Amino acid sequence: MPDVIDAKDGDEYHIPDLSLEGAFRFVRTNDDGSIVFKDLETAEERIILYHAFAKLRGIGGAKRTKREGVPTGVDAINVEHLLDPNDTRISKKEKERREAAQKRIVTARTIAHALKRYDETPGASTYRKVLAPFLDAMHKEAEANGLTWANGVTWRISESQFRIFLKRYGTPGNRPLGLILANLGKHRESRWPEWVLELKQKMITLFWQPNVRKQTARAFFRTWFEEERLKRTLELVSPPGRTTLNEWIDKSETQERYAAKFGRRNAHKRFVGTVDSIKATRPLEYVILDQTETDVFLLVKNSEGEVIRKVRAWLVYAIDVYSKMVLGFFLSLYPPTVYSLMKCIRHTLRPKTELEERFGRYRGATDGWGKGSTFILDNGLENIGVSLQTVFEFVGIDIVYASLRTPEHKSLVERTFGTTNGLWHQMPGGRPGGKDKRNVPEDDPSDAACYTLAEATRRLSEYIVTILHVTTPRGGVSPARKWEKGIKQFGRPTLDDVKVLDRLVGQYGRAVLTTSGISFKTERFHDQALTTILIRDMAPMARKRNQRGSGQTIVLHVNVFFDPLNCGVLNVLNEATGMLVQLPNVFPETTRDLSFDMSKRLRKFEEDQELPADSDLERSQNRRKLFQHLEGTYKAGVKPTKKEARQYDTEAWSLSGGSRVEQAEIAPSVSGLNGIPNDAPATVRRNHGQAATGPVRGGKASTEKSVATRARNRAEAAAKEERDRQKEKETPSDRSRPRSPEMKISSQHTPEESNVTAIQAFLAKRAATTSGRW
Repeated sequence: MPDVIDAKDGDEYHIPDLSLEGAFRFVRTNDDGSIVFKDLETAEERIILYHAFAKLRGIGGAKRTKREGVPTGVDAINVEHLLDPNDTRISKKEKERREAAQKRIVTARTIAHALKRYDETPGASTYRKVLAPFLDAMHKEAEANGLTWANGVTWRISESQFRIFLKRYGTPGNRPLGLILANLGKHRESRWPEWVLELKQKMITLFWQPNVRKQTARAFFRTWFEEERLKRTLELVSPPGRTTLNEWIDKSETQERYAAKFGRRNAHKRFVGTVDSIKATRPLEYVILDQTETDVFLLVKNSEGEVIRKVRAWLVYAIDVYSKMVLGFFLSLYPPTVYSLMKCIRHTLRPKTELEERFGRYRGATDGWGKGSTFILDNGLENIGVSLQTVFEFVGIDIVYASLRTPEHKSLVERTFGTTNGLWHQMPGGRPGGKDKRNVPEDDPSDAACYTLAEATRRLSEYIVTILHVTTPRGGVSPARKWEKGIKQFGRPTLDDVKVLDRLVGQYGRAVLTTSGISFKTERFHDQALTTILIRDMAPMARKRNQRGSGQTIVLHVNVFFDPLNCGVLNVLNEATGMLVQLPNVFPETTRDLSFDMSKRLRKFEEDQELPADSDLERSQNRRKLFQHLEGTYKAGVKPTKKEARQYDTEAWSLSGGSRVEQAEIAPSVSGLNGIPNDAPATVRRNHGQAATGPVRGGKASTEKSVATRARNRAEAAAKEERDRQKEKETPSDRSRPRSPEMKISSQHTPEESNVTAIQAFLAKRAATTSGRW
């Protein structure tokens, strides 16, 4: 096969193709025409077919970086060398930069021309008497060919410089211009001995450690240099200058070193290309969710209004990308979790009735709600889990996770957070944001805090409706107006059943189900009927090796969803039907609105105080005693931690008073209802006014016995009523006469026909007529 590809020993290629991707050195050509390359990184030999390599060379997929061991420098030339330095539209510094680039390219061309002519000249020599006339002739040729610098001067190469160029730039016939241009004007490390280069690497390693400045690294280098010089008894060797040391440090910068010194986030921002922000063409197409810690301190108070702690709150936003409307917000003392995100998502799916009651329609600023097609979530660990994935897929919402360490991907919500910070900074207790601490006041901003969580939430909603939604940006349309027009044009998608998220809200976990229910996070959840349904449906899925002995309860590993702030119920996934079954706590009244953290704390309090906890009433009393104990502890001067303050604030809201009862005087009426219906008519009731029939216990014998008992009781009541009627018919004279003994009629005699004797037939007829029961 003809050798049409000039691949020779010492050639190296860079191939960016995904199947190869790497730097390779030519090894040999096989008899079948295939070419063998050696991977410079792994030393592994790779075989490439002749036609495949020819195609790569033809389309530029294989770039030769060395020819016969000489670097080609193909990337040395760039557009800077081609720009006009006399352009009147550029600045003075830019002109100097272009003139320097032009001088470099002219110098490189002059050297390349002289080296080429030297290689082509027979009998050429580096002897001074022969070399000097040759360089004079090259100077005249360069001047005739227009190889002059920006100031019009033609460079004449000296004899000593030319000898250096002969050694430095390739071999005869292989002296590429790119190699000359790439190394022109650079200091060669070979001018420094090996021990200096070792100190150089040591200095670079020291500098790229955290909190090490250039001045410190240079000082260490000079100290090491002096120690080595004295150890080697070198008197005429001087250390590299300050500029050289700075250049060594600057050129050693890599993404890995920068990340080790300044952090992965800053390194990603410095070296990795940005991601375009998301754009939408209609409302509810994309909804961005993110959370941040606010710049304001909020108060946690006890029942008497005394402040026990000041805590910064966390804010979750859900913003429509198309209109920039805030569809949902949730302000909480708890750090971001799946629970806080789900609370905000639920807020986006419902009309803002509480805002409409306060502000009315207010230019459409309170109308932000609907089902988003795609939710863009932060890629934080608290957001990635089975819970969110399952919930969104169930209700038909897509999920897109924002790029790691790239705020530009969700710049809209980041900008909204920054705008909202203006509210927090103006409120009492607000602290300046950002990393610049020069303008931080000397006084602690938490000393001026005066808002609780509920009051701050009210101020936030007022700010969103009256300022954020109705403010017209420069050259744009206000979010409320754009939202209103978009909804009229494209419509408003909604969920089929909004209550689905009420059941699914919370975090994901795994638990063990037995006939006694589920024990989960120190609480037990059980209901006989619901537990029986779960076991009956999922029994075929039980793992045999996890089961107990014969006659013991079944063991099922199930998926559960729980609300961290409410241990009163636990949602269990019935894997046989795909539905969620809500198991109540065995103490439903005590655990209502009780967080799992407080539940664990309550259990420990009961153990320490040796309090009985066998009934719902006893646990309710214990819960109240725990709250009083916490209040007494904090009143005594003990400052709670942030976690304890959050738990206390949540518990205080749970145990606070309920709805307000108002008394009023109403004029009497004949019916006593005063026109107020107390129940729906029987014709429109869902159960037709009758209670559902409960389960029958005891089987067929129990049913027959109960029917006979009811018949006997009714017969006795009817006989007593008949006797009372006969007594009323007797005259006073009949009552004074002696009465004959009363005779009892045995059950063998046939009684008179009445509605009492037909009770069995009546009950059978009623049981057969099922429509009357429902």
